[in-house]
Amino acid sequence: QSTWGSYDLLLRDSGDAVVMSREREGPTAKWTLNITVSTESLSFSGYRGLRKEKFLFLRYPGKVRRWSELEEVINVLNQDTPVADERWIFINRQIELLNTPKNGKVYLANDLSLAFSWYTLSTKLYQTLREFMVLPSLRVIRNITSAVSNVDTKEFLTAVFEKLEDRQRICSLVIDEIYIKPSVQYYGGTVYCNSVDDPTKLARTILAVMIRCAFGGPSFVLKMIPCSGLTSEFQLDNVNLILKDLVSCKIVAIVVVVDNNKVNQKFLKMFKIPNLSKPWIATSPFGSDFPLFLINDPVHILKCIRNNWYIEEHKSIMFYDVRDSDRSQMTASWSHLIQMYESDSKSLVTLSDLTKSAVSPSNIQRQNVGLALKIFSDKTIAALKSSDIPGVDETVNFLELVAEWWKMLNIKGLTAGVRFNDNTRDAFSDPDDPRFNFLLSFARLCDSMQNSSRQKRCKSLTNETSSASANTTRGIVDATKYLLTTSNNTFKHKFVLTNFFSCRLY
Repeated sequence: QSTWGSYDLLLRDSGDAVVMSREREGPTAKWTLNITVSTESLSFSGYRGLRKEKFLFLRYPGKVRRWSELEEVINVLNQDTPVADERWIFINRQIELLNTPKNGKVYLANDLSLAFSWYTLSTKLYQTLREFMVLPSLRVIRNITSAVSNVDTKEFLTAVFEKLEDRQRICSLVIDEIYIKPSVQYYGGTVYCNSVDDPTKLARTILAVMIRCAFGGPSFVLKMIPCSGLTSEFQLDNVNLILKDLVSCKIVAIVVVVDNNKVNQKFLKMFKIPNLSKPWIATSPFGSDFPLFLINDPVHILKCIRNNWYIEEHKSIMFYDVRDSDRSQMTASWSHLIQMYESDSKSLVTLSDLTKSAVSPSNIQRQNVGLALKIFSDKTIAALKSSDIPGVDETVNFLELVAEWWKMLNIKGLTAGVRFNDNTRDAFSDPDDPRFNFLLSFARLCDSMQNSSRQKRCKSLTNETSSASANTTRGIVDATKYLLTTSNNTFKHKFVLTNFFSCRLY
């Protein structure tokens, strides 16, 4: 047993150590800290009289890998158990640093985090504060900012997934484009403005790449890449880099989810498709044994169906009821929705969910999925059924088909069917579920609703919406069945929530 500063240090033959406070509580020390020594680190094997939350500053919980971290631990141990006033701690720390020789100063984690927060507020302010306080140099702070802005993707993925279960290593890759105003921003001593695809131009969009883990794993943003003019080729290059990092970290991306804009349409066609009759199943570009399902966001498709219907010249859509065997042609008329809204607006009690913005959306409002859901809601369908609007039955049939399709592709909870008293919202647990037959029939309906002629679209969906709706529906059916029947027991699902195939992270 020896002393170390104001502490007692007990070294065992095994190489382990115990640091003990000289303050006593009866025959025992006020606190003790057991440390296991290895070639790479020191690990806390147990402690008494201390609170775990005091050691949350460690990069690796329970492990000390730098002498500065060990000094920080000892500094925490030296404090009283009650949390002291932050101002008093800061003043004491400044006095300690003032009494330390210039070449012997070692900044602890709390020192660096406080200094970094001031630096991000204003570089000029930080330079002024350094004239009166003992703070890290600008070079040290800039090294921190460099480390923060250049986190290696593989290192980040490893840190996120190391504590997850093996089955949570299956995920969907969600890709979205965010439009921003081109501008130059100065923050934390760094100028932000240039795009990655062309550094000579200001960024106009952000390519956001997000991860959604299965089995209750986390959902998070992995990359945000500023672009001046996003192209399919640039998007594919960056997605391939991410897929490569995922494979090297033993993470399985089984689904790629995008919306249906022109860039993404071309992007999906650039993947290697082993079976051209199933363009929604691609081969993983880095030798993964798992298929890669290419899905358009069902939320985006729902809005496209509503918008195609609303902006069609006659505001009508021709279809057939997949629930009937005769498949006779029917027509859904937008005018019936307007009549229902006008009837509601004259009544004290509204029967439907329809609003003026829902039946007459502006260009901006057409991007609002909430307004689209007011059209295809159960309340609106029930209101139309009970109305005396002539010829409304065919419109009701179309609304019911889309609403049922949407419910099946937007299952968020295991008990959703019980909560809403609606079996269509039950989680999929059987590969022979009859709801798959309805979804495949709906996909065939979408195929039949495309504009077959080269002339102006008439009472049909656009070819892009028709194709995306059909392929996405078939893709989700195949992906769901695959997850329920895969021979890989680690990733095999007992049930599937179809909201997993959506761009929404909530």
